[in-house]
Amino acid sequence: MLPRLIATDFDGTLTDGTGRVPSRTTALLARLGSMGIPVVVATGRCLGGLAPVLAAVPTDAPVVCGNGALVIDPVTGRTLAEWLIPPATLAEQTDRLRARLPGLRFGAEREAEFVHEAGYPAPAHGPRRQIREVSTAELVSLPVPKLVARWPGEPDADHHELIGATVAGQLNASYSGTYGLAELSAPHVTKASGLAWVAARLGVAPGDVIAFGDMPNDLPMLRWAGQGVAVAWAHPAVLDEMTTRTPDGGVAAYLTAMLENTP
Repeated sequence: MLPRLIATDFDGTLTDGTGRVPSRTTALLARLGSMGIPVVVATGRCLGGLAPVLAAVPTDAPVVCGNGALVIDPVTGRTLAEWLIPPATLAEQTDRLRARLPGLRFGAEREAEFVHEAGYPAPAHGPRRQIREVSTAELVSLPVPKLVARWPGEPDADHHELIGATVAGQLNASYSGTYGLAELSAPHVTKASGLAWVAARLGVAPGDVIAFGDMPNDLPMLRWAGQGVAVAWAHPAVLDEMTTRTPDGGVAAYLTAMLENTP
């Protein structure tokens, strides 16, 4: 039986080693969309990094971005829903984290702009992405969908655990694979919460959803969906938990088999 909705992470799940979505995968997603099965991309990227996603994935279904903090209409670019971190929480939690992990540097997503304090290793610019260094006071002065923290030196699992424990109940900490980076959202905001909002809007129950992912920040979405599927090369934490996995050919191979085995 076919799902009523397909949800998928983008980077590392749909993309290959060159960062591109294979043409076979694009064709399959377009075919499923033509069959009336919406394809919902759920990505950690925010608005500034969304253009390559929209160009690569043939879908008109709402896009979940910022690890669940934003839902965007891919056709109009309009924000359909948002769950932001308020300035007071930003100021309080960055202070708490600095006290526990001296040397942390912070950045934040603001619509198409990424702002960061001095000492933060700024990410690459993009077609819709502006990068700007700001003071610590300015960094925490506006609501944001996502706060990010990086630390100097060699990070390890203890850093992620300590960050998560420090902000517990005030922010949600996640890890998407970028070396030395922790991503922080408003409490209870995950890809699962954003996907649940989209599914409810489309009238689809969790049991009718298949979701694909590769990193720990995908786990809430994979647990929420009726069928959570880890790609074959996923992070060990994902492979340890998810018993259903794609073949070596990834999402395209899984979807091909699904279509071939459906009457």
